[in-house]
Amino acid sequence: QGIIDDVTGNHQSGNTAFELYKSATGWFQVYTYLLGLAICGTTLKIIHLLRFNSHVQALSVTMRKSAKPVAQFLFVVSIFMMAYTQAGNLVFGVKLQGYNSMPASLQSLCVMILGSFDFDELSGANGIFGLLMFFSYQAMMQFILLSMFMTIIMD
Repeated sequence: QGIIDDVTGNHQSGNTAFELYKSATGWFQVYTYLLGLAICGTTLKIIHLLRFNSHVQALSVTMRKSAKPVAQFLFVVSIFMMAYTQAGNLVFGVKLQGYNSMPASLQSLCVMILGSFDFDELSGANGIFGLLMFFSYQAMMQFILLSMFMTIIMD
């Protein structure tokens, strides 16, 4: 009985092992994001240092010339992604675990761009609206937006 009382007391006061691990995983996630940012900055610095190479210089000039159109394009893509994220949350949020919140819905849509999805689960969750959202999202992202991005870079 004493062990049960101790566990109950710790649980009520919030001093559980889970709370300690939750804090540790939060800090590990911050560390991962900062490490990714540092690696991105280092990669850009290396590309800047290699500008004497003609191939790298051509890449640098292309990136510099296309920076503004790519930024505008990314703004449009973010609007489309947020619209489809909200639609996914509204259409599938109640029935599918991958769409129950906005971040989870955004992650599921990003994975869907890469081709990893369960079509039967999507069509079973919401018949007509599910299929309409899936096919319109795939058409918009795969054909229109990716071809627009390649056009900007190739121009």
